[in-house]
Amino acid sequence: MGRTLPSATQLIKKEYAEWSDFRRSLRAEDRKVFDRLFAKAKQHSHAVGMSGRFYPLEAVIMAMLIEIQKEIDRLREEGEEWLHP
Repeated sequence: MGRTLPSATQLIKKEYAEWSDFRRSLRAEDRKVFDRLFAKAKQHSHAVGMSGRFYPLEAVIMAMLIEIQKEIDRLREEGEEWLHP
């Protein structure tokens, strides 16, 4: 028997493709940000695949948010170290 469910990577690629009109309407600098967000989602493809969400975009967005929050936390820590050496 073959695989009946798409892989997480396929889900992320599908979501990316479905947003292509939106992406195309963005300014070039914003398209780069859009692409980086989807790259961040790919870092959590295993979790996206295991989420079992009816709407895969929910898991993709959550993966993006996790990476964004990690970046915010890292910047806060750097700011604290800079302010209080």
